[in-house]
Amino acid sequence: RELRELPAWARGLRTVQWRGSDPNGDPLLYRVDGAPSTEGPWTLVADDLDQSAFTWDTQALADGRYRLRVTASDLPGNAVGEEREDFTVSPPFQIDNTPPTLSEVTATGAAGGIRVNGSARDGSSPLTRIEVAVDDGEWRVITPEGGFADDLDLAFRATVNDVEPGEHSVGVRAIDRAGNATTRAIRVRVPAGR
Repeated sequence: RELRELPAWARGLRTVQWRGSDPNGDPLLYRVDGAPSTEGPWTLVADDLDQSAFTWDTQALADGRYRLRVTASDLPGNAVGEEREDFTVSPPFQIDNTPPTLSEVTATGAAGGIRVNGSARDGSSPLTRIEVAVDDGEWRVITPEGGFADDLDLAFRATVNDVEPGEHSVGVRAIDRAGNATTRAIRVRVPAGR
């Protein structure tokens, strides 16, 4: 009767696993219902499951706190009127399908490098990373002001060194705890000289 959320390996998917047993060994069927955290009606998510795990595609849901209810029934192994059922409800969990926003992002060329600054914001879950890439290079982490990427609002400032003179594309990416990402690209010219 305990629900346990498993890691979701794909954005927008939530996997839940539970354990059910019947005292006299009857086979169990499960029904999964979902609802907004503390209010709202229960809505059928899945029915007639014979396994004790389910992956829920939450991409069509609005951001917010939700809970799941799993109901177990021994109907298949009992005569009419002798079946029993029981349920358990998960603790509330966050669904966040909306990517963060990047604002006031600027990139300025300087001799041998590019200065990047701006801010990122997310409405539902904390930001976990801010990254920068020059041209098609690897993404590199930017340490936000204050040193930690664990807030809904982060400001950042960094200098990417050892950039050749000329025109370049600079990408800035913000990623939230749910794995949603936003990228902003800017063209910048790095002058010659040191």
